[in-house]
Parts: sequence; structure tokens; C-alpha cells
Amino acid sequence: ANFILEISRNPYLFLFLTNIFYLIVGCLMEPAAAILLTFPLLLPLAEKVGVHPLHFGLVVVVNM
Repeated sequence: ANFILEISRNPYLFLFLTNIFYLIVGCLMEPAAAILLTFPLLLPLAEKVGVHPLHFGLVVVVNM
């Protein structure tokens, strides 16, 4: 988590990296399992960067 915050606190860059991450995870895992395992880990990080939780949730669901 600190690694992402060290790179940038830009919310758009965070959402872009999240899109790439879920693209890769979506190729390897079933979507429901991927969301259940990764969403609780990334949500506090998204809030620290300044992304609204609803916006982040929509990005995750649309990616999967």
C-alpha cells in the first residue's frame, strides 16, 4: 500500500493502475473471487488517494 502512495497521490493515476491490476487479475481469477479478495485491500488506499468509494466500486465492477 505504501508503494502506491510513494509513486503518486494522483487519483487518476491510481485509477489507471487499478484498471491495469484488475485486467491482469481478471485473466487469472473468477471475477467474484477477485473482487472479494482485492476490494477490501484497495478501498482504504483509494480513500487515502482521494477517490470516492462509490466511484472506485464502479470502476472495479465495470473492469470485471
